[in-house]
Amino acid sequence: MMKKLLKAMMDSTSEVMETMFYFPVEFDDEPEPLDIDAMSEKEPCLACFIGFSGDFSGSFTLIMPEKLLMVMAENFMGEPG
Repeated sequence: MMKKLLKAMMDSTSEVMETMFYFPVEFDDEPEPLDIDAMSEKEPCLACFIGFSGDFSGSFTLIMPEKLLMVMAENFMGEPG
């Protein structure tokens, strides 16, 4: 059941990123833990958190470099920054 849910989440994420932001997404088969401190030392990062409940409950946290978020916003809006 969890494998089906994970596959559906990966497919949905990929579709949204490619359709709305023109970014292809690749997933690692065995992701490594993210060192947020090391990432933010290189460049400023922003984060968002979404909690959900129902048949499945949990949370989703997205942490991205600020520059990448600017490019995503430009692509989404069709306007330069």
